Amino acid sequence: MNRRAESSPGAGSAINVVRTSAAASRIAVTSAWARPPANLVFLVDVSGSMDQPNKLPLVKQALSLLTAQLRADDLVAIVTYAGAAGIHLESTSGEDRRHILKAIDSLRAGGGTNGAGGIVAAYDVAKRAYITHGVNRVVLCTDGDFNVGINSRDGLERMIAV
Repeated sequence: MNRRAESSPGAGSAINVVRTSAAASRIAVTSAWARPPANLVFLVDVSGSMDQPNKLPLVKQALSLLTAQLRADDLVAIVTYAGAAGIHLESTSGEDRRHILKAIDSLRAGGGTNGAGGIVAAYDVAKRAYITHGVNRVVLCTDGDFNVGINSRDGLERMIAV
């Protein structure tokens, strides 16, 4: 870490400026550090409440950035929900970035928020593509405004626990 203090110009000035910088050394990633293949199911809220610049567009941007980090042995699926739930992208190899990005780009907001239906569909997709000894995750992308079907926190937690 490098630190340097400078006094401000002017007689009797009580202001000091401190510049700080830090650098980290690069660590080579070895096979011992490599992560196992991932089975990622993104459960994306495409209800009307997500139709704001700081909601669905940010989700789409984040998913696009993540796509660039995928490996051929990773799987990605997208399940959407609004008034109803549906599979927007079946489990797809991370190698097929163009197909994944096209699915992400085509996400559009509108309708109610049947989060419970989406959760059921997402877990079904995740189970079908389950990778033994892999990273298996359902990632919920929502503003949290569930207003159709099961919509209480306790009800949703009970449903997921099953």
